[in-house]
Amino acid sequence: MKVLLTGASGSIGGGCLTQCLAHPGISTVVAFVRRELPTDLSNHPKLKCVVIKDFSQWPEDVLQAHADAAGMIWAMGSYKGSRTADLEYPLAFLESMARVLKTKPARPRFKYIHLGGMFTRQDQEKKLYFLEYPRKIRNAMTTYGRRSSSGQAGRDRGDDRFADGGRDTWGELVRFA
Repeated sequence: MKVLLTGASGSIGGGCLTQCLAHPGISTVVAFVRRELPTDLSNHPKLKCVVIKDFSQWPEDVLQAHADAAGMIWAMGSYKGSRTADLEYPLAFLESMARVLKTKPARPRFKYIHLGGMFTRQDQEKKLYFLEYPRKIRNAMTTYGRRSSSGQAGRDRGDDRFADGGRDTWGELVRFA
């Protein structure tokens, strides 16, 4: 099984990388990185590093090359609540990958796991006493792509179209671990 991963140089993503490389059921881990990982990691026979200069722009050829993966573990984010890192980057991946996966209808559904943090808040209306913005922006990623029957994005959890991929494309969405 092939697994895709972002955030491999961080503490959570690094832990995910270590676990994936050690797991006997995972044959390949593709780490999307900004810069090469340390040599002791990058030389692992199961690991392939793909440098992505701009996570808001996912080259179709890169995604096509890895469309056979079982899923993505998204472990990239910020501590202080960056709209770009916590919302725009993962949505750019999801929208780009959805377009690629639609061209491969026979494949199993793609799994997407988004690791967002312990104190992530799903209730966007509730006043929080500490780290309000980062705790809410991480959850906004999961609600952003959902649309109600009226077509409104955001709070109303109507159907499960995520980045217009639908249930045929996305196997599951693990909100936050």
